Amino acid sequence: GSSMDCAKAITCVYDSGGSARNYVGVGLVKKRLTPLIQIPTTAGTGSEVTLGAIFAVPEEKRKIGIVSPFMMADSVIVDPELTYSMPQFVTACTGLDALLHAVESYFSVNSNELTDMYALRSIEIICSNLIEAYSTGNKQARNMMSLGSYLSGVSMANAGGAAIHSFGYPVSGTHHEAHGLVNSIFFLPILKRNIPLCLFKAKRMLQAMGVDISFLSDAEISERLLEKCNDLMEKINLKKCLKDINVDESELHFFAKNVLKETRLLKNNPFVFDEEKALEVYKEVF
Repeated sequence: GSSMDCAKAITCVYDSGGSARNYVGVGLVKKRLTPLIQIPTTAGTGSEVTLGAIFAVPEEKRKIGIVSPFMMADSVIVDPELTYSMPQFVTACTGLDALLHAVESYFSVNSNELTDMYALRSIEIICSNLIEAYSTGNKQARNMMSLGSYLSGVSMANAGGAAIHSFGYPVSGTHHEAHGLVNSIFFLPILKRNIPLCLFKAKRMLQAMGVDISFLSDAEISERLLEKCNDLMEKINLKKCLKDINVDESELHFFAKNVLKETRLLKNNPFVFDEEKALEVYKEVF
């Protein structure tokens, strides 16, 4: 993902001049003449089909994005064989990140029937194959993970990411841990807050994960969905908290203040956060 994001920024600067920092924000890239071909080697980040490129800014302890339709690739080659050599940790982190792209875009306030179709199919594929791809490296499971990642990327490119990624950005900008690992920490707390506002979607997501919801009450839907997601993370060894990545409790207020700057993503989330509610999440996962 980082390699593909760098390629996007390189073509932007090559064609328009200046430096990548000149284009941080939404819609500041006005042209691209250089052909851009994206070839993912993980399953995955979705960068090959999205509008943005994300970069860490160590001195500001945050991540920033260059977002524009001109950052879209001209051609994409998705070859699952390029993912066969991924070690377990990379398989887990990129696979869960792909799932989060699908989940966030599915619950996004910008979602529609078309993006829901991509997101739900992605959720179905990833939840059926990630554990096998992680535990055995099975080639067919990896093939399907490449498809699931691609579909979730398409959904995210159109409906947008949301609060899970937003909450991860201040942490990743300070503690340089794997993107998928950091985001996984916020998966359940954010999902838990979104479910009551999107119960029908929660039911469809649970069905995509292979659960019969016929006799489940609304409260049981929420409980079962969180349980399934928790179980998935445990089986790929990504059930972590902020302490596990050496975050100090004194940093939580800084995170809660800075996450509110991530308006590009937060505005897509059904549950609306202020600083107090953000701090509750950081304390919850500490």
